[in-house]
Amino acid sequence: MKRVKKVLLAFALVMIGTSLLFSSCSKSTTDDQTSYLKSSQVAIEDESFLQDCICNPADTIYPFEIEMLQFMREEEKLAHDVYVTLYGQFNVPVFNNISKSEQIHMDRVLYLLNYYNIPDPALPGIGEFSNPDLEALYNALVEQGSASLVDALTVGATIEDLDISDLNQHIGETENEAIQLIFGHLRCGSTNHLKAFTNHLNFHNAQYTPQYISQEEFDEILNGTFSECMTAVGFPTSYAE
Repeated sequence: MKRVKKVLLAFALVMIGTSLLFSSCSKSTTDDQTSYLKSSQVAIEDESFLQDCICNPADTIYPFEIEMLQFMREEEKLAHDVYVTLYGQFNVPVFNNISKSEQIHMDRVLYLLNYYNIPDPALPGIGEFSNPDLEALYNALVEQGSASLVDALTVGATIEDLDISDLNQHIGETENEAIQLIFGHLRCGSTNHLKAFTNHLNFHNAQYTPQYISQEEFDEILNGTFSECMTAVGFPTSYAE
């Protein structure tokens, strides 16, 4: 999508500047910090879900909806793969925990792809994407995040910021209630993840400024509580544990 190309350009322009901006704010790792990062709340939403919970699906799936489902499948994979890679480098639990949540998000989109018999674009390898722009974005994010832990946490916040923005747009574009419901759950999870990454950045005396959602929406997310996303987006209580 054109949006991804703009994000790639933005990363090319700010990667060096961002690394320099946060390098002075980062603390050296201590036992106390490690203890905090391991014990602090990561806010992984309740991941219990039934594959047959495709609520009120439209009979017709339009080409633009097929495109958005395939794109979101790979965008959730982008988040998953980046977090798996950064966890391998820094061994900070927030990346491992949220990567597991992103796998569930990928699966939720896959349920819709399977329901409508849409080909799954997701490739099995870490960092491998059918969409070349997403593969390039993966490489750019990993390169930036590898510079330091603060850079890695900033990349996490950036991914969730972008994800929320894309989901906001897609939810408004479709009238298919099944897509709205699943995307609403994904958005809820992303707000939890954004809050978690921002909390970790604050611990390291670093701040994240939203790049894709509005400052007002960002502040509302940070000032809110971690959400139980199964019920927050209207799942019937019988589907939630």
